[in-house]
Amino acid sequence: MTIDILLNAFTLPFMQRAMVAGVVIGMAAAFLGVFITLRNLSFYSDTIAHSALAGIALGLLFHLSPTLSAIVFCILIGIITVAIKNRSVISLDTVVGVIFSAGLSLGVVLISLLPSYRSELFSILFGDILTLNWWDVAVAVGISLAVMIFLLYTSKQLLLMTFSPDFTFVRGINGTRLDYAFFIVTALTIAVSIKIVGIILVTGLLILPAAIAKNLAKSFKQLVVLAISISLISTVLGLSLSFVLDLPAGPTIILVSTVGFGLSLFGRVK
Repeated sequence: MTIDILLNAFTLPFMQRAMVAGVVIGMAAAFLGVFITLRNLSFYSDTIAHSALAGIALGLLFHLSPTLSAIVFCILIGIITVAIKNRSVISLDTVVGVIFSAGLSLGVVLISLLPSYRSELFSILFGDILTLNWWDVAVAVGISLAVMIFLLYTSKQLLLMTFSPDFTFVRGINGTRLDYAFFIVTALTIAVSIKIVGIILVTGLLILPAAIAKNLAKSFKQLVVLAISISLISTVLGLSLSFVLDLPAGPTIILVSTVGFGLSLFGRVK
């Protein structure tokens, strides 16, 4: 009976849109999450996600596309983060902490100016993948493919910068330019992922598949393949469970990944 319900569910246009967007964004987020975990940038991804609240609020305030305004604002935050990091003696964690506080505070203030949109706050915070239209899906697919192509093209340089940053100069790699590109790509991915799992949970979409894979993989190639595969399984299973049990889709996807992380601890390769 449940199988029949699921088969019927995926004949519905809104479930088809959710599945396509969720799978593609999840794959890009998982691939990116591998580098985020290796570079210990989880706090940065959380900062971008929370700062996106201000971008969404600005879009609503000026009657623009909230998704587009969030993308632009997140990219701006990414550029500002790298610029301050390169021009300041304080640590990256401190820079990110300052931006986190400022971005979230600005978002809360702007949202407070929009009482008519407070009813949408739940979907902003926790995502609403089932309301995507085909334009949203097209944007998500386009950006996700661009992110994955970038990561495939720069993976060797990113690994070198992660483990031997001083050696990047010897190899003729422009570390600053690569840093800007990576931080901007991260911001872009987070901005388009918010529609799926929301501001609060978007870090989980990035980190959990990579964390699970890290417990199981023996090589970098395995790490990437496992992270993407786990994200794919979590998205499909999470969407299916959310439909059958009438649960919010985004949080259900994250909970499935969380269960997977717990199980991966028992299968961890020593």
